[in-house]
Amino acid sequence: MSLTQQQAQTLLQEAFVQVNKNIAPAKLADTHNNGIRLVGWVKQHRGTAPLTAKELAVAFENAARAITSDLDWSVLPAKLKNERLRNANIAKREKPLDREGLGKEVQARDQYEKLQKKSEEQINNLIDSFNPPHRRGGIDHGVKVRVQDALRKHLATEKARGVNLADVLPKLQQFVEDKYREIERGIERL
Repeated sequence: MSLTQQQAQTLLQEAFVQVNKNIAPAKLADTHNNGIRLVGWVKQHRGTAPLTAKELAVAFENAARAITSDLDWSVLPAKLKNERLRNANIAKREKPLDREGLGKEVQARDQYEKLQKKSEEQINNLIDSFNPPHRRGGIDHGVKVRVQDALRKHLATEKARGVNLADVLPKLQQFVEDKYREIERGIERL
């Protein structure tokens, strides 16, 4: 008995659906690669004798169990999932320790921390040295306190966000310069 291409296609689809039901919760991906591998395994081990959908499903299930790692899966079977996890864990354990790279990483982190501390110190000095002039002479303490509080809050926010303080310093310097210009223009107008 010879099958037409349409009949063979229907037979293969029915068998594939039945295999996925039988091996649940694992699920084979519906790919061309899987079709070729399953049919190749069945031909090699069962010959080319015509099969019913049920017989073909059993043959595909046996093939899937035999060549599990060669197939594409939508949902991995537990056996393959455990094997991959075990191989990943072995690979992690066998990974050689890169002492030179680790040393460079530690140096870079230490250098970054030193830069952060130095920048924070410079920012605090900038904030502390802000002494706006009063229009009658001396220091305008009201403005000084408001601006310093705002700058300290901004610094705390940036530190909490993990921002590189070396990038914040020039912006705060520009802000302080602009504030001084604004105050001096206000004094000149009087």
